[in-house]
Amino acid sequence: MEILHVLKEKIASKLSEAYDAQLSSGEVIINPTRKDVSGDLTVVLFPYVKRFKTSPQAIGDTLKNDLLTLTQVNEVELAGGFLNLTLSNSYWNDVLLGIHQESNYGIHPKSGQKILVEFSEYQ
Repeated sequence: MEILHVLKEKIASKLSEAYDAQLSSGEVIINPTRKDVSGDLTVVLFPYVKRFKTSPQAIGDTLKNDLLTLTQVNEVELAGGFLNLTLSNSYWNDVLLGIHQESNYGIHPKSGQKILVEFSEYQ
């Protein structure tokens, strides 16, 4: 997912600059947001607290405005040691348009291996 790369680069760059430290994009942890919380992606801030000797709140405040400059990000909410990101409608429109334009989307060459597809209903 290209958005993860963009976000990780932006976060690593901003934190490196703000805290005069070297942080690689590989050190940035971004997960899908839990269903009971608003947002699409969650940036985990706890790993930086000890390293930068500051609070998750301060780290989140450092990142918030920079992330809102990205056209892919519509909203940023700080919740404890997590930064919940809501992706913009234009980002999702671009994703769906890309899928629509890809004539072989979801089609993979046969590998000869058997696969098992299970269905489970989530309530």
